Amino acid sequence: MEETIARLKEIVSDCCENERHVYEKCMYELIMERLLKMQKIHKEEAKLKQPQKHGIPLIAKTANA
Repeated sequence: MEETIARLKEIVSDCCENERHVYEKCMYELIMERLLKMQKIHKEEAKLKQPQKHGIPLIAKTANA
């Protein structure tokens, strides 16, 4: 009986370790997804902050030039 209880405790312990590993891996993957999304957002925001070229020449050309 004691051997059975010890074996059950061992099985439960192994199961919990595996579940914890799976949970931690899942959390890591979610954090990495969020990090990549934030990096993409920061890049897009940086592009928006850069001065835009509107195609207007700085020096006006005359009609006879």
